Amino acid sequence: MAESKYKQFGDELTWGVPKDEMSLVTQTVTFTQKSDKKEVRDHEGEIRTVTYYNQSADVTIEGYGDASASVATRMTMQNTFQSAMSGALLIDQCQVSLSNEDHIKSSITAVLYPNIAASDSEP
Repeated sequence: MAESKYKQFGDELTWGVPKDEMSLVTQTVTFTQKSDKKEVRDHEGEIRTVTYYNQSADVTIEGYGDASASVATRMTMQNTFQSAMSGALLIDQCQVSLSNEDHIKSSITAVLYPNIAASDSEP
């Protein structure tokens, strides 16, 4: 086993991005769970009930390289999140940036839909 390139003391925490995503030299991976919400108020305007529904998650991947992702296609994650939901992960946006003083960069934004099976066939 190769020796680690860093030393950590105290609680064991994940350092860096464990695995590259979408053939990029991955710099950041962000996973944000979200839900629609309905609040019901009583006759005095006080919230009496809150209902959360329609859960989903936004995933953003940023890194170096030319992302070869196509919008409206499925993707799979190489990294896992303890709180992650399962379902269909669909690409909403793929951005490629060129700069005079940097390497080519890409950003991919996708939405995870837990009520759609990850392996459903495309129409």
